[in-house]
Amino acid sequence: MGGAIALSSEPGKGASFEVRLMLAAVDRPVDTIRLERQVRGYEGERKTVAVIDDNPDHRALVCDILKPIGFAVVEADTGRACLETVEPLRPDLYLIDILMPGMNGWELAEDLRDRGVSAPIIMLSANIGDKALRPDGPAHHSATLAKPFGIGQLYDLLQKHMGVVWTELPVERNQEPARKDPLKSPGADHVADLISLAEIGYVEGIEAKLNELAKTPENLP
Repeated sequence: MGGAIALSSEPGKGASFEVRLMLAAVDRPVDTIRLERQVRGYEGERKTVAVIDDNPDHRALVCDILKPIGFAVVEADTGRACLETVEPLRPDLYLIDILMPGMNGWELAEDLRDRGVSAPIIMLSANIGDKALRPDGPAHHSATLAKPFGIGQLYDLLQKHMGVVWTELPVERNQEPARKDPLKSPGADHVADLISLAEIGYVEGIEAKLNELAKTPENLP
Protein backbone atom coordinates (compact mmCIF):
# COMPACT_ATOMS: atom_id res chain seq x y z
CA MET A 1 0.00 0.00 0.00
CA GLY A 2 3.04 2.27 0.08
CA GLY A 3 4.66 4.11 2.97
CA ALA A 4 7.31 3.65 5.62
CA ILE A 5 7.76 3.36 9.39
CA ALA A 6 10.82 4.78 11.17
CA LEU A 7 11.75 4.34 14.85
CA SER A 8 14.26 6.21 16.97
CA SER A 9 14.84 5.29 20.61
CA GLU A 10 17.05 6.77 23.32
CA PRO A 11 17.61 4.98 26.66
CA GLY A 12 15.94 6.82 29.50
CA LYS A 13 14.08 9.20 27.21
CA GLY A 14 11.68 7.04 25.21
CA ALA A 15 10.93 6.18 21.61
CA SER A 16 9.70 8.20 18.64
CA PHE A 17 7.77 6.74 15.70
CA GLU A 18 7.43 8.30 12.25
CA VAL A 19 4.80 6.87 9.92
CA ARG A 20 4.46 7.90 6.29
CA LEU A 21 1.53 6.69 4.20
CA MET A 22 0.53 7.27 0.58
CA LEU A 23 -3.04 8.55 0.96
CA ALA A 24 -5.46 10.48 -1.19
CA ALA A 25 -5.95 14.17 -0.50
CA VAL A 26 -9.01 15.19 1.53
CA ASP A 27 -11.02 17.65 -0.54
CA ARG A 28 -13.75 18.22 2.03
CA PRO A 29 -12.46 17.78 5.59
CA VAL A 30 -15.04 16.64 8.14
CA ASP A 31 -14.88 18.10 11.63
CA THR A 32 -16.87 15.38 13.37
CA ILE A 33 -15.19 12.13 14.42
CA ARG A 34 -16.97 8.84 13.95
CA LEU A 35 -16.47 6.74 17.05
CA GLU A 36 -15.94 3.00 16.59
CA ARG A 37 -19.25 1.18 16.98
CA GLN A 38 -19.55 -1.25 19.88
CA VAL A 39 -21.13 -4.27 18.18
CA ARG A 40 -22.08 -7.10 20.52
CA GLY A 41 -23.95 -9.33 18.06
CA TYR A 42 -26.61 -9.39 15.37
CA GLU A 43 -30.24 -10.37 15.00
CA GLY A 44 -31.50 -13.57 13.37
CA GLU A 45 -29.93 -16.91 12.51
CA ARG A 46 -26.24 -17.59 12.98
CA LYS A 47 -24.17 -16.79 9.89
CA THR A 48 -21.00 -18.45 8.62
CA VAL A 49 -18.06 -16.51 7.20
CA ALA A 50 -15.24 -18.20 5.27
CA VAL A 51 -11.74 -16.73 5.63
CA ILE A 52 -9.35 -17.80 2.87
CA ASP A 53 -5.82 -16.51 3.50
CA ASP A 54 -2.39 -18.15 3.54
CA ASN A 55 -1.31 -15.93 6.48
CA PRO A 56 -2.40 -17.54 9.79
CA ASP A 57 -2.12 -14.22 11.64
CA HIS A 58 -4.60 -12.60 9.27
CA ARG A 59 -7.02 -15.50 9.67
CA ALA A 60 -6.65 -15.32 13.45
CA LEU A 61 -7.37 -11.59 13.37
CA VAL A 62 -10.66 -12.07 11.52
CA CYS A 63 -11.64 -14.92 13.85
CA ASP A 64 -10.94 -12.72 16.87
CA ILE A 65 -13.22 -10.04 15.42
CA LEU A 66 -16.13 -12.19 14.25
CA LYS A 67 -16.44 -15.12 16.65
CA PRO A 68 -17.15 -13.01 19.78
CA ILE A 69 -20.15 -11.40 18.06
CA GLY A 70 -21.74 -14.69 17.03
CA PHE A 71 -20.36 -15.65 13.62
CA ALA A 72 -19.20 -19.14 12.77
CA VAL A 73 -15.85 -18.87 10.98
CA VAL A 74 -14.37 -21.51 8.69
CA GLU A 75 -10.82 -21.22 7.37
CA ALA A 76 -8.58 -22.36 4.53
CA ASP A 77 -5.00 -21.42 3.71
CA THR A 78 -5.17 -22.05 -0.06
CA GLY A 79 -7.71 -21.79 -2.84
CA ARG A 80 -7.62 -25.53 -3.39
CA ALA A 81 -8.32 -26.20 0.30
CA CYS A 82 -11.25 -23.80 0.11
CA LEU A 83 -12.81 -25.68 -2.80
CA GLU A 84 -12.31 -29.05 -1.10
CA THR A 85 -13.27 -28.34 2.52
CA VAL A 86 -14.94 -24.92 2.84
CA GLU A 87 -17.17 -24.56 -0.22
CA PRO A 88 -19.22 -27.70 0.61
CA LEU A 89 -20.17 -26.03 3.94
CA ARG A 90 -22.00 -23.27 2.01
CA PRO A 91 -20.71 -20.20 3.91
CA ASP A 92 -22.87 -17.08 3.86
CA LEU A 93 -19.92 -14.88 2.85
CA TYR A 94 -16.30 -15.29 1.71
CA LEU A 95 -13.32 -13.14 2.71
CA ILE A 96 -10.58 -14.02 0.21
CA ASP A 97 -6.99 -12.80 0.13
CA ILE A 98 -5.78 -12.03 -3.38
CA LEU A 99 -2.10 -12.97 -3.08
CA MET A 100 -1.96 -16.68 -2.23
CA PRO A 101 0.40 -19.40 -3.50
CA GLY A 102 -0.96 -21.59 -6.25
CA MET A 103 -4.49 -20.43 -7.01
CA ASN A 104 -4.74 -16.70 -6.29
CA GLY A 105 -7.83 -15.00 -4.91
CA TRP A 106 -9.20 -13.83 -8.26
CA GLU A 107 -8.96 -17.34 -9.67
CA LEU A 108 -10.65 -18.77 -6.60
CA ALA A 109 -13.52 -16.29 -6.86
CA GLU A 110 -14.03 -17.23 -10.53
CA ASP A 111 -13.95 -20.95 -9.70
CA LEU A 112 -16.51 -20.48 -6.92
CA ARG A 113 -18.88 -18.68 -9.29
CA ASP A 114 -18.41 -21.42 -11.88
CA ARG A 115 -19.53 -23.90 -9.20
CA GLY A 116 -22.71 -21.95 -8.66
CA VAL A 117 -21.71 -20.16 -5.44
CA SER A 118 -23.80 -16.99 -5.10
CA ALA A 119 -22.64 -15.92 -1.64
CA PRO A 120 -20.98 -12.48 -1.43
CA ILE A 121 -17.20 -12.49 -1.97
CA ILE A 122 -15.02 -9.74 -0.48
CA MET A 123 -11.46 -9.57 -1.77
CA LEU A 124 -8.66 -8.60 0.66
CA SER A 125 -5.20 -7.26 -0.15
CA ALA A 126 -2.61 -4.75 1.02
CA ASN A 127 -2.35 -3.72 -2.66
CA ILE A 128 -6.02 -3.80 -3.57
CA GLY A 129 -5.52 -1.51 -6.55
CA ASP A 130 -2.97 -3.81 -8.24
CA LYS A 131 -4.78 -5.43 -11.17
CA ALA A 132 -1.80 -7.44 -12.41
CA LEU A 133 -3.26 -10.78 -11.28
CA ARG A 134 -6.89 -9.93 -11.99
CA PRO A 135 -8.20 -11.87 -14.99
CA ASP A 136 -10.07 -10.20 -17.84
CA GLY A 137 -13.81 -10.53 -18.01
CA PRO A 138 -16.67 -9.88 -15.61
CA ALA A 139 -16.04 -9.30 -11.92
CA HIS A 140 -16.84 -12.26 -9.68
CA HIS A 141 -16.51 -10.46 -6.36
CA SER A 142 -18.94 -8.28 -4.43
CA ALA A 143 -16.53 -5.81 -2.81
CA THR A 144 -12.89 -5.16 -1.92
CA LEU A 145 -11.25 -4.32 1.40
CA ALA A 146 -7.69 -3.02 1.76
CA LYS A 147 -5.40 -4.38 4.47
CA PRO A 148 -4.98 -3.34 7.18
CA PHE A 149 -8.66 -2.58 7.62
CA GLY A 150 -10.65 -1.04 10.44
CA ILE A 151 -13.17 -3.14 12.31
CA GLY A 152 -15.87 -0.64 11.40
CA GLN A 153 -15.08 -1.07 7.70
CA LEU A 154 -15.54 -4.82 8.00
CA TYR A 155 -18.79 -4.39 9.92
CA ASP A 156 -20.14 -2.06 7.22
CA LEU A 157 -19.40 -4.56 4.44
CA LEU A 158 -20.92 -7.46 6.37
CA GLN A 159 -24.04 -5.41 7.01
CA LYS A 160 -24.31 -4.38 3.37
CA HIS A 161 -23.74 -7.79 1.77
CA MET A 162 -25.26 -10.10 4.40
CA GLY A 163 -28.10 -7.88 5.52
CA VAL A 164 -27.32 -8.36 9.21
CA VAL A 165 -28.85 -6.02 11.78
CA TRP A 166 -26.32 -5.25 14.51
CA THR A 167 -27.07 -5.15 18.20
CA GLU A 168 -24.82 -2.48 19.65
CA LEU A 169 -23.74 -1.02 22.97
CA PRO A 170 -23.99 2.75 23.45
CA VAL A 171 -20.74 4.57 22.66
CA GLU A 172 -19.35 6.56 25.57
CA ARG A 173 -17.26 9.68 25.02
CA ASN A 174 -14.62 9.47 27.71
CA GLN A 175 -11.88 12.05 27.96
CA GLU A 176 -8.81 11.13 29.97
CA PRO A 177 -6.56 13.82 31.46
CA ALA A 178 -3.25 14.38 29.69
CA ARG A 179 -0.28 12.47 31.11
CA LYS A 180 2.39 14.51 32.82
CA ASP A 181 4.80 11.69 33.63
CA PRO A 182 7.50 10.99 31.01
CA LEU A 183 6.95 7.83 28.98
CA LYS A 184 9.49 5.01 29.02
CA SER A 185 10.48 2.70 26.22
CA PRO A 186 9.99 -1.02 26.96
CA GLY A 187 13.07 -1.76 24.84
CA ALA A 188 13.88 -2.09 21.16
CA ASP A 189 12.89 -5.78 20.91
CA HIS A 190 9.43 -5.22 22.36
CA VAL A 191 8.90 -2.14 20.21
CA ALA A 192 9.88 -4.12 17.10
CA ASP A 193 7.32 -6.81 18.02
CA LEU A 194 4.58 -4.19 18.37
CA ILE A 195 5.49 -2.66 15.00
CA SER A 196 5.30 -6.07 13.30
CA LEU A 197 1.87 -6.73 14.78
CA ALA A 198 0.64 -3.26 13.79
CA GLU A 199 1.82 -3.74 10.19
CA ILE A 200 -0.51 -6.73 9.75
CA GLY A 201 -3.32 -5.12 11.73
CA TYR A 202 -3.37 -7.90 14.35
CA VAL A 203 -5.24 -6.12 17.16
CA GLU A 204 -5.53 -9.17 19.40
CA GLY A 205 -1.78 -9.74 19.17
CA ILE A 206 -1.06 -6.11 20.07
CA GLU A 207 -3.34 -6.35 23.12
CA ALA A 208 -1.65 -9.57 24.23
CA LYS A 209 1.80 -7.98 23.86
CA LEU A 210 0.76 -4.90 25.84
CA ASN A 211 -0.72 -7.08 28.58
CA GLU A 212 2.58 -8.96 28.73
CA LEU A 213 4.52 -5.70 29.08
CA ALA A 214 2.12 -4.46 31.76
CA LYS A 215 3.13 -7.36 34.02
CA THR A 216 6.59 -5.78 34.41
CA PRO A 217 6.53 -3.03 37.07
CA GLU A 218 9.06 -0.93 35.15
CA ASN A 219 6.56 -0.53 32.31
CA LEU A 220 3.69 0.69 34.49
CA PRO A 221 2.86 4.42 34.70
